[in-house]
Amino acid sequence: MSKQNLVDKAEIIRWIRDILIALVIALCISFFVKPTVVVGESMEPNFKDGDYLVTTRIFSVNELHKGDVVTFKAPDGDLYIKRVIGLPGDRIEVKNNKVYI
Repeated sequence: MSKQNLVDKAEIIRWIRDILIALVIALCISFFVKPTVVVGESMEPNFKDGDYLVTTRIFSVNELHKGDVVTFKAPDGDLYIKRVIGLPGDRIEVKNNKVYI
């Protein structure tokens, strides 16, 4: 086998290794973050219809605070982005299109 063939094989092995490493890194990142597109106007002016966001997928409910923005899948399968306005123990009431906590 010539030196050129050995060099070519080594180069191919490095390419395969680098591609596999990149795939593993991409899979690890995709486990923790999720790209999301805002649909609708309910979060304006902070997030507009069509905005692209990168959201974290892992969090503890105990770490939520009023004002945090969360994404969640509704029972109908749609993905929603909303702001936390109340926490366990808070009483929330809506009167005349105004929210009272």
